[in-house]
Amino acid sequence: MTLGTSLFHSLNTAAFGRLDTKIADLQTRISEGRNDPRPSSDLGRAARLSAAEDQRALLARFSTTIDRATERLTLTDTTLAEISTVTQRLGEIALRGASASTPDTERVSLATELSTLRKTLVDLGNARDATGRPLFSGYRAGVDPFVEGPHGVSYQGDGGKHRLRVSESARIATGLNGAEVFMGIPDATGARRDLFGMIDDLARTLGRGGNAMVEATRAKGALTLTPDLTRTAADWGLTIEGPQGTARIEVALVAGALGPAVEAINAQAAATGVTATLDEAGTGLVLSAAGSVGVSRLSVSPARGGIIADAGGVPMLAEGRGADALVAGLRNAAEHIADRRAEVGALGAAAERQGELVTRRQTELAGVMAGLEDLDVVEAVTRLQELMLTRQVSQQSYVKIGQSTLFDWLR
Repeated sequence: MTLGTSLFHSLNTAAFGRLDTKIADLQTRISEGRNDPRPSSDLGRAARLSAAEDQRALLARFSTTIDRATERLTLTDTTLAEISTVTQRLGEIALRGASASTPDTERVSLATELSTLRKTLVDLGNARDATGRPLFSGYRAGVDPFVEGPHGVSYQGDGGKHRLRVSESARIATGLNGAEVFMGIPDATGARRDLFGMIDDLARTLGRGGNAMVEATRAKGALTLTPDLTRTAADWGLTIEGPQGTARIEVALVAGALGPAVEAINAQAAATGVTATLDEAGTGLVLSAAGSVGVSRLSVSPARGGIIADAGGVPMLAEGRGADALVAGLRNAAEHIADRRAEVGALGAAAERQGELVTRRQTELAGVMAGLEDLDVVEAVTRLQELMLTRQVSQQSYVKIGQSTLFDWLR
């Protein structure tokens, strides 16, 4: 290839252009204080920076998730606080209702207030978070967890706990399900019951004739017990107390067939001193003894509220459903709600600790990324000076060579 003046000028012009580009780019990097982000400038640094960017995005998602969990737990705690207030008032109503000195007019007022509190509890049980998800439905997001039905309030949720991932290896529960909060409360007998069932029982004791309903009764010589049987077989239980002692009777009964109960009671006659026969209608048990006869601790499964038997004109309730038992049961309910609120508080503290951990990781990662992204200004200025000096020397050489002729070189 022949090297002529035109080609000489073209090559030098291109070289100066590339040098000017490098200088301008380096000046930009210095003004921004950032390294060249292009992978071609440093493959190793670019790979580390890409991994750090992925980690930063992941931590940002964890931080957002923790904020959501904290918000939901805070709302759950607030809701439980309101439920606790209502439950404490229910206990006060139960205490007044159990008192024989409470006048009928006050009992009517208490029943009216009880109805309002019951509706309030249903509304609180169906509370939702900012996204519209129920607080107490478990994994079932599209339903109201508590629904009114012909047999009272039923739970439509499940036993799951909504959880969110807050780190690579950890998930945190964002609340409790309705079964934990409302459906597993120990009553006066230690059996697990739902809060709404207790309220319905309390409403019955406050209603007309409610103060006459009992869980135990006693008569001298004989007592006629008429259980409220249905066409569906049910498991019945009762405690018989006679002059010889006490025995627990467990028997399956269906309407129109009291024979098994007679046999079961008579089988314990030696232990209790009580014998049983059918009344004239065949719907009641005549319990006889040479002394007093007592009946208590009635139970039926499946469980039923309200009056389940008549004992010589005295309406009888299942064990744990009378006025005195409800005082203890609702006291347990208040303690149960307080325990559930403490559980939510512990979950909130765990979310807070996880949030602090993510924040520390974000701070450490920011330092690492700063080391990868931030420019070493001293080194960059030195490099800039070198490039500018190179350009100056090159331009001087170009001018000098451009002014020379062949005759200058021949001399």
